Amino acid sequence: MTRSKSVRARLLVVDDDPGMHTLVHDLVDNESTSIISAMTLAEGLRIASRQRVDVVLLDHLLPDGEGLDRIADFIAHDRLRPILYVTAQAGSKTAIEAIKRGAFEYLSKPIDFKLLRQRIAEAIEYRRLTRLPVLMDRRCRSRFVPDRLDVLCSEGPGYVGKKPRGASARFENPEIAG
Repeated sequence: MTRSKSVRARLLVVDDDPGMHTLVHDLVDNESTSIISAMTLAEGLRIASRQRVDVVLLDHLLPDGEGLDRIADFIAHDRLRPILYVTAQAGSKTAIEAIKRGAFEYLSKPIDFKLLRQRIAEAIEYRRLTRLPVLMDRRCRSRFVPDRLDVLCSEGPGYVGKKPRGASARFENPEIAG
């Protein structure tokens, strides 16, 4: 039996502390994840715009600016790319602002290694799931709006959302959308 080779997740670490890059490299499963390092926002944004990056681990304070101000730029080319935002600034104001601007999760320093490993794994799994195709009924497809998942319809296991009012629960001609 042959196994299909799975694509390695690509994690971009944007932090000016080389120790953070080493820590992440030591924490993640390097068999399934490639780590890409950037020491500045400019370098990180260049990499994120030119390469497939599945998850970004973004520091708050970098030599060329604040990560908070550039979250939108990291997700501009890929709105489903999870951003794990890391800061030494204590307080919920920064955390709330990071999430409002599109961060997937917020982590504070000093880093809890177990929590960091868990959040990276969750972000990678989220990213993997966003790449799976979705089965849609032909009638539903005509009303599909990418930013409104509630428009997806179906009933039963393996489907997302609910069927539109009046639509049949049977799917005679499902199509793959993704």
